[in-house]
Amino acid sequence: VLDADCAARIAGYHVTALALIAVGPDAEHGRQGLLSAEELHFQLEGLAGPRRELPDRRMHELFEQRVREHPDAVAAVHGERRWTYRELNARANRLARALLARGLRREGVVAVVTERNLDWPAAVLAVFKAGGVYLPIEPHFPAGRIATTLTRAGCALVLTEHGSTTTLDQALESLPGIGKVLIDAAYAEDHADDDPGVPVAPDQLAYIYFTSGSTGEPKGAMCEHAGMLNHLYAKIDDLELGEGQVVAQTAPQCFDISLWQLVSGLLVGGQTLLVEQEVILDVQRFVDRIVEGRVAVLQVVPSYLDVVVSCLRQHPRELPDLRCVSVTGEALKKELTERWFAVQPGIKLVNAYGLTETSDDTNHEVMDRAPDRILLGRAVNNVRVYVVDEHLTPVPLGAPGLIVFSGVCVGRGYINDPERTRQAYLTDPHREGARLYRGGDYGRWQPGGKLEFLGRRDTQVKIRGFRIEIGEIENTLLRVHGVRDGAVVTVERADRSKHLVAFYSGPKPLDTGT
Repeated sequence: VLDADCAARIAGYHVTALALIAVGPDAEHGRQGLLSAEELHFQLEGLAGPRRELPDRRMHELFEQRVREHPDAVAAVHGERRWTYRELNARANRLARALLARGLRREGVVAVVTERNLDWPAAVLAVFKAGGVYLPIEPHFPAGRIATTLTRAGCALVLTEHGSTTTLDQALESLPGIGKVLIDAAYAEDHADDDPGVPVAPDQLAYIYFTSGSTGEPKGAMCEHAGMLNHLYAKIDDLELGEGQVVAQTAPQCFDISLWQLVSGLLVGGQTLLVEQEVILDVQRFVDRIVEGRVAVLQVVPSYLDVVVSCLRQHPRELPDLRCVSVTGEALKKELTERWFAVQPGIKLVNAYGLTETSDDTNHEVMDRAPDRILLGRAVNNVRVYVVDEHLTPVPLGAPGLIVFSGVCVGRGYINDPERTRQAYLTDPHREGARLYRGGDYGRWQPGGKLEFLGRRDTQVKIRGFRIEIGEIENTLLRVHGVRDGAVVTVERADRSKHLVAFYSGPKPLDTGT
């Protein structure tokens, strides 16, 4: 059922189309938009994230301010070890000075190869304090992959620790120009532990995360300090992070979500709890750790949340400090939200959506009950999201299109990869001087100004001349009561015609007669 506003918009699209045809019958109408000036302004401005003034300081400088205010508060915990803000800052400062003593220059790339322990946040902060660029590498990566990553990133130095160097040393054998710095040895060097005070600009490069490409060859996405800080404040605002609250750090280092989990709490006087991988693999131990660690904010992928929900159904218990669970990385299913709120009705869910190239999440949908439809929500502060056609022209509200991003979130491009940078990082045609990132996701605006995910560009199929979004059909299937998960595929008949087949899982077969 259409409301009056929607009906008026659709009528307006027809009037605009007829007017364009009448004025220029031979024009290339595929490149002309159907939006009125009022709707175009609404899509460009009204659907943008809220304007938020950010501090004129970098992330590590805001952390240093917290150190001065609460030096003896606990900043980070790993197992039985815990460091105060004072100790974490002092160790990061010594590491930063060790990097500077070895000739690290502005935007010099520093790989951090550690386990997820307390030395990891110290190393990350050290790179930022020294004006370098953080490049995360996991210790268990194969030597060939490490060598390729270091080479493509133009790495200058590697910060690592004993026990994390076996495959790294193999990789460095072929890269004699890269220096290795052992963290324990750097701590012991004669360096001052006060803040280095290296000037770092907002548009200075902060980090590089390598993400898989459609060709299978990883791409190193470069993001700047302003984009990183904007995302951290989006998390602080929308997840309501505050002083004394505990944020669980669960993601591996190579995933960009690991960064906000690691440092966001440190900007507001909170605490980071680094959860060991062996604990994550045992869901009962994981739930115990969340309770014992008094975790307030947690982020997991939906498939792991499913495991947590099953555990809580079998072993009901209170999660007294947990206020918010963010899910990301996979499509969130409506059925999972229903099961979550059935076992934990007082704990919010946040559906987070974004890309590595856009400084992590660009949209948050905060839920306090199971919704009728799973949405990506509104754009976060200082971020603009457009739904466009192949010419980057915004499509009518409710129409499917390509999701593109503009604003402070958009990174600098792919490191040492000008061709793929040229294809994906464009100039925003609607905002002078702004960068625009074109990913591969399709979506549409729902009434109320919230974004709905429809699928990937590579899941679009054509059947009998009609372009069909597989993701849109899967989303419809997932809204059927009793469907826990589902997938839609194309199948070719004997006569070579194509049709769609849907598969689903659930507690019992559906009644297809209704």
